[in-house]
Amino acid sequence: MAADSVARGIETLTGARRCGRRGGPDPSWWPRRSSRVGGVLAHTGSVRAPTLRAVASAEGSSLKRLFLFLVAALALLAPAVGQAASGPAIAFNPSSNDYGTIDANTTSSQTFTLRNSGGKATSALKVTLTGSSAFSVTADGCTGTSLGPRKICSVTVQYEPTAAGSTDSATLAASSKKPPTTATASLTGNTNSSECDLFNDQPFFNRLYGALGTSGTFAAGDVLTLSAGEPENPGPFPTTQIILSVDGSLAASASFPGGTIVYTFATDGFHTLQWNSDSGGVTWTVSCAPAP
Repeated sequence: MAADSVARGIETLTGARRCGRRGGPDPSWWPRRSSRVGGVLAHTGSVRAPTLRAVASAEGSSLKRLFLFLVAALALLAPAVGQAASGPAIAFNPSSNDYGTIDANTTSSQTFTLRNSGGKATSALKVTLTGSSAFSVTADGCTGTSLGPRKICSVTVQYEPTAAGSTDSATLAASSKKPPTTATASLTGNTNSSECDLFNDQPFFNRLYGALGTSGTFAAGDVLTLSAGEPENPGPFPTTQIILSVDGSLAASASFPGGTIVYTFATDGFHTLQWNSDSGGVTWTVSCAPAP
């Protein structure tokens, strides 16, 4: 409708007049000059044609009006064109997240905010998470939502790795079909490696003492070996056994003297260890064999 009006306006301004050369009036209807000869009124020729300056002025006036008309018409059309071109535009904040390096079988979470900065609402959104299974969606306020302009929703993703020394990645995505639009966020995370090797040849562990303890990251299949020998400082009661506790619970025991504790870790992760004799000090020998 607006485009037709513009066309009619141009036609009116450019084609409705009879024009001579240079765009001026047709000379055939210019006034005639007359004089009296012997009492008779006679035409002696046409009056002087308009000057070139006058013609140019007329042309400039018409072009100016045409220009102003086009500017006004385009100003009316621009909002409709802009609105038609501006569909939904969605994006996650943050657009990526590194969960850092954590211990296996521990968790870290991040909430991602999805915003529609476009001019139209999305259709029903669908949230997907692809990549490592160490990442999972724990809260989703976006799936099934039609997100309007300047509106937001949020998704929370948890990182819970189960293997020591792993490097994990995944992609979080939100999309709608009509009109098609997609937003993505990249996710990365790492886990601490097993510290089993650090237990070998450690003077802190291989010494005379009644009770020792430490903590660290171990992988499933790591094997910790404890043994105790003389000299013994029994005090009032002799030592009869050595004991290993893992994460605060009794894990294994062996008789003394001569007994050896062999403990295999069942899961990757961070563990707290303590070993002691039931009485007095003994000379400990501690070693750890990494999982094959």
